[in-house]
Amino acid sequence: MLALTVAAWHESNVLGDVVDNIIESTDYPRSMFHIFLGVYPNDPDTIAVAEDLARRHENVHVIINNLPGPTSKAQNINHVIREIRAYEKKRHWQFASLTIHDSEDVVHPLELRVTNYLLEQHDVLQFPVFPLMEMPRFGNYFRTMTTGTYADEFSENHFSTMVSRYMAGAFVPSAGTGFALSRKALASFGEADVLPSNSLTEDYRLSLTLYEKGMQVYYVLESVPRINDRGKLVWDYVTTRSKFPKTFKTAVRQKTRWIYGITMQSVRFREIFSIKGLHLAGRYSLYRDMKAKVGNLLSMVGYPVLIYFLISLFLPLQPIYPKGSLSWYLSFAVTVMMIQRQLFRSVSIYHVYGMRSVFFACLLPPLFPLRLIWGNIINMVATVHAYRQKITARQTRAKLRTYQKTHRLKAQAQVVVAAPVNTVALNIGSCQTAAPPLPVQQALAGSGGSANSTTTAAKPVAWAKTDHEFLSKPVLRRYQRTLGDTLLEWGFISADNLAYNIKEAQKKNEKLGHYLRRQNLIDEQVLLLALAHVKHIPYVRPYSLSHYNLESLAGLFDEQLLRELLVLPLLHYKQVCMIAVCDDSAEQAKTELEATSGQVIKLAFTTRQAILNGLDRIFGGQNRRSAAEQDLEPLPAGDGQSDLAERLVASGRISCEQAVWFINYIGFEGMSQDQVLEKMGFVISPADSDAATG
Repeated sequence: MLALTVAAWHESNVLGDVVDNIIESTDYPRSMFHIFLGVYPNDPDTIAVAEDLARRHENVHVIINNLPGPTSKAQNINHVIREIRAYEKKRHWQFASLTIHDSEDVVHPLELRVTNYLLEQHDVLQFPVFPLMEMPRFGNYFRTMTTGTYADEFSENHFSTMVSRYMAGAFVPSAGTGFALSRKALASFGEADVLPSNSLTEDYRLSLTLYEKGMQVYYVLESVPRINDRGKLVWDYVTTRSKFPKTFKTAVRQKTRWIYGITMQSVRFREIFSIKGLHLAGRYSLYRDMKAKVGNLLSMVGYPVLIYFLISLFLPLQPIYPKGSLSWYLSFAVTVMMIQRQLFRSVSIYHVYGMRSVFFACLLPPLFPLRLIWGNIINMVATVHAYRQKITARQTRAKLRTYQKTHRLKAQAQVVVAAPVNTVALNIGSCQTAAPPLPVQQALAGSGGSANSTTTAAKPVAWAKTDHEFLSKPVLRRYQRTLGDTLLEWGFISADNLAYNIKEAQKKNEKLGHYLRRQNLIDEQVLLLALAHVKHIPYVRPYSLSHYNLESLAGLFDEQLLRELLVLPLLHYKQVCMIAVCDDSAEQAKTELEATSGQVIKLAFTTRQAILNGLDRIFGGQNRRSAAEQDLEPLPAGDGQSDLAERLVASGRISCEQAVWFINYIGFEGMSQDQVLEKMGFVISPADSDAATG
């Protein structure tokens, strides 16, 4: 079982769509992942949206912060983690991991499946982050210039640089979103806060702390095939996508926070050499991150020199660096390195966004691409702002220390005058340092500094968030997996064959699954397995029906109605009933059963033969089969393996859907019932197991 958290402050305009998209698109059992929304008591609009989500989705939970907002993203998530631990104790559950996302993320449908698979080998995962941007063309070139700089930089860093760092065993930083922490990683902090609340880039500092503990962040760069709208095969990266700032001002504000937090707050230059346990690659990666505060300023100096040099090749200008001199060779080497860097960036952008984006990002014009220069200008201005923020922080801390020292001396003088001689020492030792004036507190908080531990009133770092927007539903459908994508991923059909059959099915106005099955390209079981992934409902393997106590459900529904609709009851608890349907079942089966019985119907898939066999078990109706169905083998009677699952459902410990998944995996790879439950994240007492077997 997996957990996700989203910290939200004034996100009522996007939070609902973001969470709905995660639940509707994620290829993972809905009952096996839970989303915890961290909101603030003084943000009623966001609370209203979050509570509406919790009412509509059983796996969404609202965590209201114990402090008014905004605090910081780190404080918000730390509070959510504490509440998740309390929730686990209450439900007797254990989440295998916690994935952190932002409130504007488009989460890839396969992220949780990949997370579940990789947690067996890795404690910390970081998925790539690729910015969302419009298809580039001359008409929107300047309007999307700022967003394009993010796309270029993230492509280079998250497609190549991060992979190289991981392969070299260097420090891999967290991106702050798409970041999964295993139960072991969370437990390593004990009762202490997981994220540092006094950092502007808490994600970077957290990943560095984990690296020092020997937990290397595993960088996940995986892709799956799919067919695009033009019928061509493309590779879809399992990544987090989100919108980034569009304007120069908002980009500078966001990057100022990043540069200040990473290069001036998270680690100091001397710590690169003093941190124990780091090898050369790890120290170099820290140095590479820190040098941005210098490199961002120097990058703009080289452009005028390079332009002058190129012009001097055609015009009789006085050379800055005489040919053959050391300066000339150094300038030539730096120019070659610049071209090499642009080539590497081009390759990354091509793999992530395609050749069109390479042209607008790196070839307009060649050698001096405007988007690259614009990005360097943004980084330079943001670095200047970060230095100014650092200077302000130092000045504020100096004022605070002066204020505290002056107040302490005055307090001690008053004690000496007022107290008896034999109590002076005791009273001096117990003097309390008063809080600084409010302006000093506010300046300290805004600068990213932290007060002395004896100062009780200084505020932590404020959440310097940016405004967000989300994609429309038609655009979101591009990022959702389809039946064809699933069959292609599993290798049941080739890309060319899939593209052809999609067109043929559309011509005949027929569903793709029905068409492929009618053409004998896939069988019923493959179709139902794929549909189960697309529609996010369980698939009940026919052999596992022998574990269900189907006979106990005989009086729940009318036999004739079940046979007409071709559905099979599996589990029932109070007003909830889990039924199995197949590709041939009536489309209105769910609504008709709900209308006639008053039950809340939950769906699962299984084969037609399994449904008929199950109905025969319930009603003893072997003799009522049609002639075509008489040769189907009868299903053996229930073996009682579902007793424990039914008891847990009846006690409210697990849901009907979770019970189906549990029964599915009984005997899988030789695991016992207790081992299956433990693997799923359910903490079961010996009394529960004994009651089921006794």
